[in-house]
Amino acid sequence: MIELENALRILLRARWSPDTEKVDLDKAQGRILAGDLVSDIEMPPFDKAAMDGYAVNSRDESEEFRVTGVVAAGDISDTAIEAGQAIRIMTGAPMPPGSDQVVIREHSMETQGMVRFSRRDSTLNVCLRGEDLKPGDRVLRDGMRIGPAEIAAAAAAGAHRLRVYRVPRVVVLVTGSEIVPPGEKLAEGKIFDSNGASITAQLRAMSVPPVEVIRVPDDPIRIETELQKWIDAADVVILSGGVSMGDYDYVPGVMKKLGIQLQFTKVAMKPGKPTVFGKHERGYVFGLPGNPVSTFMVFEIMIKPFLYRMMGHDFQHQILTLPMGNDWRRRKARRTEFVPVRIVGGRISALEYHGSAHVFALTGAEGLMEVPAGKLEIAKESMAHVRLLGS
Repeated sequence: MIELENALRILLRARWSPDTEKVDLDKAQGRILAGDLVSDIEMPPFDKAAMDGYAVNSRDESEEFRVTGVVAAGDISDTAIEAGQAIRIMTGAPMPPGSDQVVIREHSMETQGMVRFSRRDSTLNVCLRGEDLKPGDRVLRDGMRIGPAEIAAAAAAGAHRLRVYRVPRVVVLVTGSEIVPPGEKLAEGKIFDSNGASITAQLRAMSVPPVEVIRVPDDPIRIETELQKWIDAADVVILSGGVSMGDYDYVPGVMKKLGIQLQFTKVAMKPGKPTVFGKHERGYVFGLPGNPVSTFMVFEIMIKPFLYRMMGHDFQHQILTLPMGNDWRRRKARRTEFVPVRIVGGRISALEYHGSAHVFALTGAEGLMEVPAGKLEIAKESMAHVRLLGS
């Protein structure tokens, strides 16, 4: 059994050279940018009004101004402003020649074509040409995960397609003769397959749809057949179940038989101790414990960062350090433990949690509290670390 930190270092050393492809902007959500996106335009492309109001010359100290026209966003005024003149202007409209200030509507009173200002200070209320972006400026950096803000920035810079890293081909093999798909009749001795559903959802949240999700009974020949098939066709195979020390835990032996080099077979973490990781010429294989909380947590802590690195993204969990809202204790402290928690009033609140089979405890969890090996208790108001879920 190796320490969690050592297992994470082994995963960090794994090498992968991702291919790239171009996708339309409306299909880029969740993908990883390949190469910097550099602007070839100025933003704004002209001096423009930052507020609704009246465009004037800031040096004109007239007491009232004749309104000579109106400029809406998208329009252009070719008429230069002269002394004692103003043009009504809307947010986003180009500044008329001769003007360099917008006096906002709230400080203005227009009567019979003349406008007076109740207040006028040095604020220009103008977005200057090129103040946000200039040709050659980097809009987005290589390795960024593309979200709504990044899509908006790319669109504002005029990009309608983005080069992104290809997603790895991932196959999920859920082992266990006792599992049946949700929706089927639950016979005696059977349980519904939640692991296939949770792994699929976690992959899709990363914009990595699985190639296949396959249920395999506890049969070493069937497991070997499916694993052999998919290690030749997928970049990553994730197996759930069959990795521990029971009579029907065949996965590690099958992996060895197929020539997969096992990098670790047990990790000092709770839940998730019997996690297996191996590599072969064409890709990687993870064997996860069958208990659903173990499967979920191992994916979050190990597989998610690993897959992101395969796509060129240096994923880092968002970790908060907060005080405990109540005392927390455990009986054994040999492993690093992860506990589902909520954050209430800026404090950590551990959820009712019955162990690695209690998948329902995850439904209200906002994060996973990390309890280091060797630590038996965390007193109320003591500080602890929480990895936020969904980050």
